[in-house]
Amino acid sequence: MADLVMLDTRFVGRDQEAPAREQVDVIEDPTRTLLGAAQEQWMFGELRESTKAGVTWQLLGQQIMFAHMAPGGRPAVNTDTWDGYRPARDRVIEFLDTHQIRNGVILTGDIHSSWAYDIARDPWRGYDAKTGRGTLAVEFATPAISSPGWGTADPEKAVQRSRDYLAARPHLHWVEGVHRGYFVLDLQATQLQADWFFVPTVTEKVETETFAKGFVSEAGAPHLVEVGAPAK
Repeated sequence: MADLVMLDTRFVGRDQEAPAREQVDVIEDPTRTLLGAAQEQWMFGELRESTKAGVTWQLLGQQIMFAHMAPGGRPAVNTDTWDGYRPARDRVIEFLDTHQIRNGVILTGDIHSSWAYDIARDPWRGYDAKTGRGTLAVEFATPAISSPGWGTADPEKAVQRSRDYLAARPHLHWVEGVHRGYFVLDLQATQLQADWFFVPTVTEKVETETFAKGFVSEAGAPHLVEVGAPAK
């Protein structure tokens, strides 16, 4: 049903971050690497073998946001993401496209918030958020279990910040930076479904949780579509 390829984006082969978000020449330097040459080639080999063996889903588990956060040529929103290493991300997207890997799923953590993205070569050109045209993979980011999110301290401001993100990024289907919790990824032969659940507090044990959001992506046709209930 699935292969899980775990990556290290923190220590192994990672070049130092760009000193500033505005240093686009550094951010877009094709000689800089996030994974290191050895790990990058290992990842490509694992993906190639997975599809060759007929495995349905190729899951990439890693630590930092993969999706585009700003168009090429512009300052990065956050250099501690793949957006701070744009050519490295381009190589992954090019590999998915060239080798026709249609069921790539990127699982992201360490951002203390919830995100759901379509992954396209260029989300601002040649991508359609309604139909999924141009989508090559999908990405899900999990909220933290205990650490606060970027909106926890001021939930009202977080609502507007989320709206701004959605307006600026056509491939972003959902973002929530206030609540803590987790998501469940349900894999089937014909589709996957990601369901987020939030808890009301982390200061005491409780048995209550809230279904926050769910998205489905069909096998062979990557594109996130919101659903109203968690997978059964």
